Amino acid sequence: MDNFYWIVDFRQLWMILLGFIFALPMLQTPQYERGEFVRTPPNFVLYFWLVFVVLAIALTPEETMGGDKSNYTYYFEQFVAGYRTLDDSSKDFGFSCWLYLASCFVSNSTIFFLITAIVYVVGYIITFNRIAKNYWSVLMIPAVLGIGFFSYGDNTLRAGMAYSILLVGVSFFRAHKILALVLAVIAASVHHSMLIPICGLTIALFYRNTKIIFCGWILLLFIAIFLGTATQEFLAGIFENAEDQRMASYALGETLNYKQGFRVDFLIYGLIPILLGLYYRYAKRFSESFYVWILNSYIIVNGFWLLMIRAMFTDRFAYLSWGLMPIVLFYPLIKTRIWKNQNFCIVGGIFLILLLDLVLASRTWIQFIAQ
Repeated sequence: MDNFYWIVDFRQLWMILLGFIFALPMLQTPQYERGEFVRTPPNFVLYFWLVFVVLAIALTPEETMGGDKSNYTYYFEQFVAGYRTLDDSSKDFGFSCWLYLASCFVSNSTIFFLITAIVYVVGYIITFNRIAKNYWSVLMIPAVLGIGFFSYGDNTLRAGMAYSILLVGVSFFRAHKILALVLAVIAASVHHSMLIPICGLTIALFYRNTKIIFCGWILLLFIAIFLGTATQEFLAGIFENAEDQRMASYALGETLNYKQGFRVDFLIYGLIPILLGLYYRYAKRFSESFYVWILNSYIIVNGFWLLMIRAMFTDRFAYLSWGLMPIVLFYPLIKTRIWKNQNFCIVGGIFLILLLDLVLASRTWIQFIAQ
């Protein structure tokens, strides 16, 4: 029954379904003559929904997920009790500072998770408001509906918080590069896996040839198919040399509670934005510098994930690129008219993301019914 609990009594599922309902107003015909590309739901409705999204993330019971959240509860309570200090904290110093700071003001772990969830979700809100302005909901809704958003907010909350901070930095890059750099450093200090998207963003900043970058992605795919195990052993050696035993264990570890192997489902999910991005870039000639930067960054970071496609908890590596997916998929559609019925395409894209999310998430439910 524990597996069934994830589907029937998991409050996040209802938040996802409700989010799609809030996307339905986008089916209204936009006023193209006034420069409108899509009709968006009222802001107060979106903010009301996001309040419940925060609560769904923060109040998810520890017994319904992996052990990470219980570990964070333990670390927080250690800081509250004074048994743990910054001097003997982990290498992710930024998150240890966050634990220490929170423990100075609150002593209840549930309140701590609530504050952390607020930081996580607000980071996305700031990012998409800055990037898309009045159309921020076109990016926010698919972000919440996408695979990994909730797991990065509750169980993998340290990486989720770091990723949210990094995205805010990305949104500030064009106007305030120093602030963006500071936020990137903070994100890496909260969880050092952020060095992967930071490297991808940096490479894409200086190299803009999307075709060559995509060819590199294809090469990495073949390496993952034919040399996957050897590649993971090589990466595990690098992680061990960097004294990162956790990442090394992910590269070579095995677990009975997580499906491992060559994840074709995740591969298809991550490939769709690349193909659509190439279509925008070359077939529709959408070459805005910001979009090209994000598209190239997505391909590069997703390419790194291919090398870890068989790893334990591979979705944690995949989300390092998936977090950029809403921008890759929908940003051009709020900047120019690409299709005749663009509003239907946007809602259709959101529905496809929702469908893929539910199909992948319901695998345990299907297995339970079959038993």
